[in-house]
Amino acid sequence: KKKKKLRSPTMNRMLLLLMALLAFDATNAAPQGMMKSMMNGQGAGANGASSPGDFMDTIQALVSQHNKVKRTFNATDVGVEATTTSDDPAVAALIQRHVAEMHHALETDTPVRQCDPAFVNIFKHAKDISLKYTNISNGVHVMESSIVPGDQCVIDSIHGHAEVVSKFVERGPMEVRMCKPHPVPASCKN
Repeated sequence: KKKKKLRSPTMNRMLLLLMALLAFDATNAAPQGMMKSMMNGQGAGANGASSPGDFMDTIQALVSQHNKVKRTFNATDVGVEATTTSDDPAVAALIQRHVAEMHHALETDTPVRQCDPAFVNIFKHAKDISLKYTNISNGVHVMESSIVPGDQCVIDSIHGHAEVVSKFVERGPMEVRMCKPHPVPASCKN
């Protein structure tokens, strides 16, 4: 009889990791349907309103060009003030489109990235958040705040979301890939 060679556990883990990275690459290597379901977990609403999957083209384009994006934010007592820009006019237009899409998602309770606890949490409190934005020549200026005075959970959720978005800009696909979970603020855990 022929003896079969078995791969070592380390080799199996490496192969699994490689397959996972190839299968879920956020820079367009993943099939659209698989990426959309992994990132969002749902499709279009019954009334034909935009679904989270509709936002994926913009998100993927921004993630793949994250090195062309500049972002600053300041935490305030009620939320954040953020400016996101790019010297590339096409990327600046994507930033503007993305913020408009996310504003629509909050307004219509259309959750995005439901595999990430921080995003589940922010959409759980969507009705308690005001998102105002102004397009500027090279991007967008955003003011996101709690409309519930003193609600520390909502304020901390807005602060946490701003930090996560900044990580997406800084790290790109490495932060987005495989839906890396980000924590829910301690003030939201009762």
